[in-house]
Amino acid sequence: MSHAKPIDKLDIWDRARPEPTPRTFVRAAGLANLLVATLVFVEFSVIAVVKNDPRVFAIGLLFVPSFTLAIWVIAVVLYFLALGPRALRALGRCLVRRPRSLPAARSGVWDEWLDRPEPHDR
Repeated sequence: MSHAKPIDKLDIWDRARPEPTPRTFVRAAGLANLLVATLVFVEFSVIAVVKNDPRVFAIGLLFVPSFTLAIWVIAVVLYFLALGPRALRALGRCLVRRPRSLPAARSGVWDEWLDRPEPHDR
């Protein structure tokens, strides 16, 4: 059994963390939207029953679309913020990488002794 290198031990937490995907943020925004809508619905229902005023419930239902819009906008912004470091890393690799071309026949890579046939007298 091979032992892990010391550097692998330090890198284990970075490899264990999954990459953020759009699906992750959609699921989180959907769950947050469901929780907030439920809380607003229950809270304004209780307030309407206690005050015996149905207009309070209607006002509470007007808050749900604005909260929904805010939650989805925040989810999109957080997705692009999470995507930023990965995109910057890829851009940096692209800018640092030099284009590789094949060397010309006499570009200095080949020496004269490489171009000559081997002597057979050895």
